[in-house]
Amino acid sequence: MIKEHGTAVVVTYNRVDKLKTCLNCLLEQTYELSTIYVVNNASTDNTETFLKEFSKTHTQIKTMTTTENLGGSGGFFLAIKWAYEDGADWIWGMDDDAFPKYNALEEIIKHRELLDQNGTVSCYWSNCNHDQFFRENYKKVDAWMFVGFFLPREIIKTVGYCRNDYFIYFDDYEYANRIINNGYNIYKIQSSIIDHKDAPSDNKILRFGPFTITITLLPPENWKVYYLIRNGILAYKDNKSKKWKRIWAGIRHLIKSILWKPAQVKYVWMGLNDGIKGKTGKRIIP
Repeated sequence: MIKEHGTAVVVTYNRVDKLKTCLNCLLEQTYELSTIYVVNNASTDNTETFLKEFSKTHTQIKTMTTTENLGGSGGFFLAIKWAYEDGADWIWGMDDDAFPKYNALEEIIKHRELLDQNGTVSCYWSNCNHDQFFRENYKKVDAWMFVGFFLPREIIKTVGYCRNDYFIYFDDYEYANRIINNGYNIYKIQSSIIDHKDAPSDNKILRFGPFTITITLLPPENWKVYYLIRNGILAYKDNKSKKWKRIWAGIRHLIKSILWKPAQVKYVWMGLNDGIKGKTGKRIIP
């Protein structure tokens, strides 16, 4: 393997215990990282204190604390830009609750050497959601999450950075779509394993005698509801068919909220309205 200036980026907010585990997992990778960039999204716990002390003994860790919570999209925008301007050959990124297996990065590097031939360059994605649907140890995908994404410098130069105005939700989809539309591939690697706990879904169970129907509701946090509805529409602004599907999905969620969560009606409606009008940015404060 040719040693490059390989970097990792981590965005964190108020989960210092998980951040500790994440950073230790990165430091223990069999393919050593040159630099680990951590963007602290104005955490109100002791994240900043921990990072200051931890980086003293682990000099490859660089930290930045924002003056306000910019959300995942703002945090990853800053982190990717920081690493790119610092000369990174490639970036491996994740949230603070992502715990990569010791050889997760090495598995990406191995497959990159296999798949990137004759001057081609691709993006890669770690297996962060227990995906078992592979015919081989890798597969081409048309979307990813910002958990275990591997981004070469050449692609950033062409495509640019991720958007910083989504706050949370669908920023990763929008970036993947832009990468693919520029002619690049994204490969998911089955053996590049990251332990990542997905947020628990909020469900309503209806019982009719011996039968049950499970209806998936929106997240319990009202601010998340707004961004999920809004950004789902924004991300498909260039695809009328999918955009209208997202709008109808929002209308269905509006009906569900009226029936079971009246307090969320306001936020679903705001998300629908702003998504249709194309409004972005941090509009609801967590």
